[in-house]
Amino acid sequence: MRDFFAIVAIVLAVIGLGVFRVPDENALVAAGIKAAADGAVYQEKHPVSIAVKGREITAAGRVETEDEARQIEARLAALEGVEKVVGDWTILPNAASFTLDLVKSDAGYSVAGFVPNTTLKQEIAQVLELDYADLTVAAGVPDGDWADVVRAMVQELSALKAGHILVSDHTTNLSGTVNFPADKRALDQRLSHLPDAYEVTANITVLDDGTPYRVLVAKDPLMGVRFQGKIPPNYQLPDLSELGGYVRGSVENAPVDHGVQGFEKAVETGLILLTALPQGSLSVTPGGVAVDGGPIAKDIADGIEQSALQGLPDGYALSFDWTPEADTTPLSLVADWDGQTLTLSGHVPSSFLETAPGEMPDDLAAALLARADFGDKADVALTRSPFPDLTGWEDPFWQALPGLRHLQNGQLVFDENGVQITGTAADPQARRLAHRAVAGGGELDLMLQDDGAPPKFLLSFDVATGATVEGKLPAGLSVTAMAEALGLKAIRGAPPVSPEGDAASVEALFAQVQPWMTHLDGFVLSYDTAGLSLVIKALPGQNSEALTALMTQDLTSAALRIVNAKPPLEGTRRTHLVLDQAQIFSAGYWLPSLSFSPSAEACNAQMDLAPEVGFDPGRFEPSVLAYWPLAHHAAIARICARFGDLQAEISAEVGSSELPILNKQLSRRRAEAMRMALIARGVPENHLSTVQTSEATGPDRLVVSWR
Repeated sequence: MRDFFAIVAIVLAVIGLGVFRVPDENALVAAGIKAAADGAVYQEKHPVSIAVKGREITAAGRVETEDEARQIEARLAALEGVEKVVGDWTILPNAASFTLDLVKSDAGYSVAGFVPNTTLKQEIAQVLELDYADLTVAAGVPDGDWADVVRAMVQELSALKAGHILVSDHTTNLSGTVNFPADKRALDQRLSHLPDAYEVTANITVLDDGTPYRVLVAKDPLMGVRFQGKIPPNYQLPDLSELGGYVRGSVENAPVDHGVQGFEKAVETGLILLTALPQGSLSVTPGGVAVDGGPIAKDIADGIEQSALQGLPDGYALSFDWTPEADTTPLSLVADWDGQTLTLSGHVPSSFLETAPGEMPDDLAAALLARADFGDKADVALTRSPFPDLTGWEDPFWQALPGLRHLQNGQLVFDENGVQITGTAADPQARRLAHRAVAGGGELDLMLQDDGAPPKFLLSFDVATGATVEGKLPAGLSVTAMAEALGLKAIRGAPPVSPEGDAASVEALFAQVQPWMTHLDGFVLSYDTAGLSLVIKALPGQNSEALTALMTQDLTSAALRIVNAKPPLEGTRRTHLVLDQAQIFSAGYWLPSLSFSPSAEACNAQMDLAPEVGFDPGRFEPSVLAYWPLAHHAAIARICARFGDLQAEISAEVGSSELPILNKQLSRRRAEAMRMALIARGVPENHLSTVQTSEATGPDRLVVSWR
């Protein structure tokens, strides 16, 4: 390290003397000695200044003992090239007890005692904003933590209102005053972090209990005016006798200012409100004014509230809860329904249709429709009581209102006599729904309207366009129920419901048809007095005869006929509503519309996601129910072969037969059947080949590998 400083000094000397001059040898030697000497003393407890002339060093500074001075001189004399060391030392006094006395009073700060160095002395003067700190730099500091403890105590003294701190060796005594309990808790917390070797005794007086400013005033015609609270220093409450009646109570002035702005103005604003009320109470806290009372007219309440808001200081919120004057108009509600528009009139509580306490929606008609959940539009013409609904008065109205939704037209009257509904129901089902909605909570007087014709309807379904029904439904059947039974989101059409007929046979047929919805292209269901007939449209390219054989076993509730759907144009696209799948028609079949970048890895990953192609036991042709698995495999294979120029090897693992030779025969023929099915669906045949698998155990399955 010493050599390093010497080199640095030499380089600096070269630069200082000039690049183009030959440096003086003595100057270079002196610079090297100076650098080495500075490095030898930079870690001393007290700063040591070094001066070098030729090969002679003069060291000056403070030391605690003569022995310390001799040690430094010996260390410097041992440096390379040094011929002589001269010491100019100040021997620090040795404090038997290392003490520091700090005082803060109305007159300012005063300090006395010892410090281990001038740096700490300057820090203390700077923190306490003293021109000069009359402190003695001395030896004998207890340990290296003493200066940090003193720094902490100086900061604590500046935070006290007034105080005295005495630090003596490892003992610290602290006394003084703070404003609030939180200040004392913070002080105690900081003192707890002093080094373990230091004992601290603190005697702190708290001036204020820390509770916030508050004013409470109650006004009553019989009890008069009562008040209490805690207010800012030097503040005096206004004359409360203006509120009327006998005044009693007391407040205390806070010992110190809490720094709360606007409290006095907030109290005076609240008293203006309270004066306008026959009776009530006022509460003022930092940031809030709360007034309640009454009774008072709404226009007067609104006026004084607006006036108070204008006079309220910044940062304060107003809560004004007033009791309105008595209302003699009885509460009532009338809802009229014409099949499209819901009209509401009557005299209601002030809280009717509120979105939140005290908040009324801008559009009452929209709020009514959102709550009623029926109708295209609404008209609202209401008068309001000054009182909110605190007893659930409106609950029977909302419970019965859905009964109107099932009527062609009607009226609901809700008053002191309860709920009465009159109107016209389109059919017995609508009448039953209206009765069910009311659920015994009111009286119903409904007319039943029906054309008298027997039930007869036609339901057409296509997997791309959905279902449509027209005609007249048998009793107990609805469009919604049919859609749910078939697993559809909706069925177009709004046929009337006959009071006659039996929905059970239709519902039984729907239960039989629903599992087949993914295996057909559509159907037409006819219902009349003669019974049910069902025409199934098989998917293009599907074996309608095999499908007929299977469906005839399940669909026993109707006369059944299966025909193949007319193939659309090549490239036609659709979304299969039941499968929720985008599809394209190609090579005589519907295929799922897929998109991915073909590679051997991607194609094999897609094949892993494709559904299994099923075969009937012992058969080598794919099952009639394998239409969509084959379509999925074909859609993948077309992309991989045409756009990825990949080759596929098809094998069939068969272990279902007890005869190995039969398993091998089925394996070979199923693989070839799969290859032909893919070719039929537009996969280039030169990209497909079959291989014989050696697997003859486990479940039967097809394996398509791309490379």
